[in-house]
Amino acid sequence: MIILILLGWINILRADDLSQNQQWLNLLHYQKTMTGLKSEADGGDFFLSPKGKTDPALELRATVDAFNDPRKKFGKLKLPAACVFTGRIIFLEKHGYEFPKVSCPEFETWRMALPIESLSLVFASSYPNNPASMFGHTFLRLNTKGGNPLLDYAVNFAATTGVDGGVEFALLGVFGGYEGHYSLAPYFIKVNEYNNSEARDLWEYPLKLNQDAINLMLAHLWELESTTYFDYYFFDENCSWQILRLLEAAAPELKLSAHSPFYVVPSETVRILADAHLLDEPIYRPSLSRVYSEMKSPDDKELLKLRLDERKGKLKNKKRYHELLVEKAREGKPTEKPEILPTKSRPDLGHGIRRLSYTEGGDYRRLNFRFALHDVLDLDLGHDKWSTLDVLRFGLEHRENRILTREMVLVDVLSLHNVDGLGFEPSWFLKLGAINPREFRCEGCLTGALEAGLGSGIKTDSYILSAFLATRSYGMNPYNKGYYFGVGPRVLMGYSFRDFKILLDTFKIFSATQDLNLSSELSLNYALRDDLALRFHYFLQVQHSPLEYGASFQFYF
Repeated sequence: MIILILLGWINILRADDLSQNQQWLNLLHYQKTMTGLKSEADGGDFFLSPKGKTDPALELRATVDAFNDPRKKFGKLKLPAACVFTGRIIFLEKHGYEFPKVSCPEFETWRMALPIESLSLVFASSYPNNPASMFGHTFLRLNTKGGNPLLDYAVNFAATTGVDGGVEFALLGVFGGYEGHYSLAPYFIKVNEYNNSEARDLWEYPLKLNQDAINLMLAHLWELESTTYFDYYFFDENCSWQILRLLEAAAPELKLSAHSPFYVVPSETVRILADAHLLDEPIYRPSLSRVYSEMKSPDDKELLKLRLDERKGKLKNKKRYHELLVEKAREGKPTEKPEILPTKSRPDLGHGIRRLSYTEGGDYRRLNFRFALHDVLDLDLGHDKWSTLDVLRFGLEHRENRILTREMVLVDVLSLHNVDGLGFEPSWFLKLGAINPREFRCEGCLTGALEAGLGSGIKTDSYILSAFLATRSYGMNPYNKGYYFGVGPRVLMGYSFRDFKILLDTFKIFSATQDLNLSSELSLNYALRDDLALRFHYFLQVQHSPLEYGASFQFYF
């Protein structure tokens, strides 16, 4: 009896010590909080101890007890613990534990269908027309040996949103109103969704992980799919964060999440893995729209457009589509595959997403900070050409011995689309936050603002020419009491040459209370390095002296 008691105490002490092992903490998705450790997993079936969400020692003891009693059933499939928590049992057996042998045909069948040799991190470029994909997307591809890559499987983490969209999606996504789940899907479905339907480039980075880490990751994926979900947060516990956490569970020495700030975006995930020397040279899959724009043969361009229409269920001229297919078959020539330089949008080569800028003006000094991501004048390497996606941008200004808040922008988006043969897609912009409108000539007049517009134009790598019907709404009106609302044209003209970009932004606003004079802002940006740029701007209104001019340094990190 005494020996059994002593053995029991030894096992408890052993479990308590092992519960602080980093791999155990990663398998349970524990994170440090102000009150101690807490798991990010939110599904009740994931924890075997009532206090398992916050106590790794109690959870480890409960896990050992469950493995020693195969009669108890767990998870969605109601199986013995050894058949559900397949990642945990690998970890414990590696550390000397022995448990009763249990047959797990469900897991074994699933695992045999995945003869995985290696993993790839896949980055899908941004898609501003969908709020969930504005920053891009990352997922994993499970690579089999010698097969067609399109027939491989992809590991994805995403929010289960149902039919929600617009404001409802944004609010629930920001505040954790959705469940996030890991899932498996054939890779060709992802290629069709991102490459073809949404015209997004794909980058496939081979990951440097050994077979043991891959096996543990797949076993852990099984237990996650079988027992839990994660509250989905748009800025932190999103697809990118959960992919990092999944890799950490397989290889705890990586410590990838420690390099992430309190918010995570997909391009930053690629940079974190690249900095950890875990990525090989990527394979580039250009979107169909990019391939179309580079094609020289009119017939090949027409065939590609009709093929894309067919995939979208919008094919109208079936006769012409059939004629082109027959003609191509008779010629025996493959469809043109234009050579596209992949480095222009390669995400691991882009500038840092955070930016600090300092501006010296004629009678002011300004300090500005952006949490993420990219604006139309920034160096485009690694980002969508001629686009803006700024989130949480703040500006302070020193003028006439006063410190003023120049702006507090929640989101600033500019999405430009070229008019081409693939069909019309409108260009648009949106800015939401609080700003000090320069046009009002009212210092200290910080007010809520909404600027938006729809338009169209021409977009190439070298230049843009776009016109919009724009609206401006401000929470104050210096001309009378109440708010300000106006409508008018906005025209953007830009030119890019190597590390130089120049942009002319012209607008005219008409309002029932007071029209705003024709205004223009000329901006020039020169990228000194990937992490440093010099910028000049000159803002003026017709019939007025210049409202503002200045020079600034932009620091990216």
